[in-house]
Amino acid sequence: MAKTNYGILILNQEKELAKKLSLEVYEKYPDYIQNLNLRGAIEVQEGDFTEAEKFLEKALKLRPKHQNTLQNLSRVYFTLGKYPEAEKTLKILVFEYGGTGNVIFYALVQAKNNHFEQSRQTIYDFFGSDVKDESALKILRREFKELENSFIFGK
Repeated sequence: MAKTNYGILILNQEKELAKKLSLEVYEKYPDYIQNLNLRGAIEVQEGDFTEAEKFLEKALKLRPKHQNTLQNLSRVYFTLGKYPEAEKTLKILVFEYGGTGNVIFYALVQAKNNHFEQSRQTIYDFFGSDVKDESALKILRREFKELENSFIFGK
């Protein structure tokens, strides 16, 4: 089976070729997770977030804790304004893999869902009581707009 590394390289240079090759792989191997993520990335680049969501949700059903799928799907949900779904996906991502960016995004989505106390707790659990990370401080101050734009696809 072909690897999808070709897709990442080609997607940035020859979008149509990446789409054609990923569709061929999809026809033969519809459950190949890396290709499902690539299909999602192609749809994101084309601005079709609903279609990207379908590919990524399929990938997540096949491997519920796949890191790239969780990251990609949470951003698609966020871009679509599906904050409860984004929060659920990010919760898994943060608890399985951690990472400053994931934690910041999770706390932001919690706040977008009006879960302000949980958002604050997420920040303090990860950074401790003496928070110095500027993005975390923005969440604590409820200054979300700049952070939101960094997680929305297409901004």
